[in-house]
Amino acid sequence: MLMLLTIIKTRISKNETSKQPASKKLKVNLKRPQDYKFYKQLESHCKKLALSDTIPNESDKDVSLREVLEMASTDEGYVVYIEGHRSNLEGEDEYCVKWIGFPKTTWEKEIPEDDIFYYRASLSK
Repeated sequence: MLMLLTIIKTRISKNETSKQPASKKLKVNLKRPQDYKFYKQLESHCKKLALSDTIPNESDKDVSLREVLEMASTDEGYVVYIEGHRSNLEGEDEYCVKWIGFPKTTWEKEIPEDDIFYYRASLSK
């Protein structure tokens, strides 16, 4: 009798998981780097890594490929260094940022304060 109940519970739980919304299924299926939205934009050496591998970079940050791709999907990232800065037409500071895992720099208004601090400190040397 106990074995029969276990089989029934297993079948019920399998049926419940198949009725999950598509958004929940998507998160479960992201097992390969190629499944992520920004995979094609990665630097070539990053495409050879597994999701759990740390991306080699010039900063002191140990970040896995999975972390970089998940941050990129929310339009965020990890800063390697700031290449320069400028003021835009509204008078706001913008920073030319090199991101971990991506080959191109981008101009950004909002980046982590500690990265701005280290950049400003490097200018005074």
